Amino acid sequence: MNYGHPREAANGEHSLQGPRNPAADDCPLGSDTPESDGQALGSQDRFSSLIGRDPNFRAAIARARLAAQGNENIVVHGQPGTGKLTLARAIHAASRCSDRRLKTISARGKVEALVEALIFGYERGAFLGAFQSQNGLLRDTGTLIIDAVDHLSARLQDRLAETMLVGQVQPMGSTHGFDFDVRIIAISEKPIEDLVSRGLFSAKLSGFLSRVQIPMPRLCERGDDIAAIADDFLVRLRIARNIDTLRLDNEALTALTQRDWPGNVRQLQAVLYRAAAICRSDSITIADICQSTGEGCAGAHPSDGNLQNEDLRVPLLDSDGHVRRLADIEEEVIRYAVDRYGNSMSEVATRLGIGRSTAYRRAAGLLRSGTP
Repeated sequence: MNYGHPREAANGEHSLQGPRNPAADDCPLGSDTPESDGQALGSQDRFSSLIGRDPNFRAAIARARLAAQGNENIVVHGQPGTGKLTLARAIHAASRCSDRRLKTISARGKVEALVEALIFGYERGAFLGAFQSQNGLLRDTGTLIIDAVDHLSARLQDRLAETMLVGQVQPMGSTHGFDFDVRIIAISEKPIEDLVSRGLFSAKLSGFLSRVQIPMPRLCERGDDIAAIADDFLVRLRIARNIDTLRLDNEALTALTQRDWPGNVRQLQAVLYRAAAICRSDSITIADICQSTGEGCAGAHPSDGNLQNEDLRVPLLDSDGHVRRLADIEEEVIRYAVDRYGNSMSEVATRLGIGRSTAYRRAAGLLRSGTP
């Protein structure tokens, strides 16, 4: 089987040569995405980007700060969207090896042989398509973040545990090993010890990885932090989009604090991103929030039942009787699509027959222009 030649992707993850799905790169600003590239991050304090005063959250930050000064491997666990990857990157930036390379690999949904080749490396001819030797992440990295570590196959878990035990990494197809010096920060949705007790994770590997464990609390347990997180995100969104003013009105903020947020901070940011894209003033209202979440709010926006009575025709001529500019017509169609499917940019992209990244970019363009 030809697994191709592993390459480093632009976002710092590793993958096989081949086309990327542009839509897969779309994500709201500040969401849990891998650190871009493998350059040294420097010793700046990245913990400051983690907003919140909740006691459990501050305890996690304090534990991470302390752990950053040591050399132990770390497990960060919590639900999706709680900021695990952001915390892992902050640990590396504050650590003694911050001047060394940081790499991130996700084991979720990847072929076992690919993950093995990326982590351990391989010799030329180790498999079909291995035209030259390649060092693995264990040899070329100061800190290695393994996202979804519980998705590693049982065989790779055992191999990684054995590698850490002997202190040498043996590339695929090689007859000898090489010394390595890397710190591993493992990311998991569930506590590793729970997975071990259920027979879903290697006890031996857990012993090497779980010496420091940091749980990340859910956003619904941090209700008082929602306002601060939302405000910080909107500040960064204003800067990124070159917008002078963008805020939440009181009713919209109340609606945000009353939600459960099963997707945690990532979901909150996604809702704010969509709400900002369809907002027609400098204040995000509860109507914008309701459209962005796909939930009905009494009096907040017209019901779908009235849509068939709307005049949905887009005029092709301007007031002087001349054909309107194509860009203006497209803008009006995109504006309507965002309003109509505001709870799903994927749906907007599908209905308009454009890529999701294009839909986000065009919606952001409307936001920057401030067109009604």
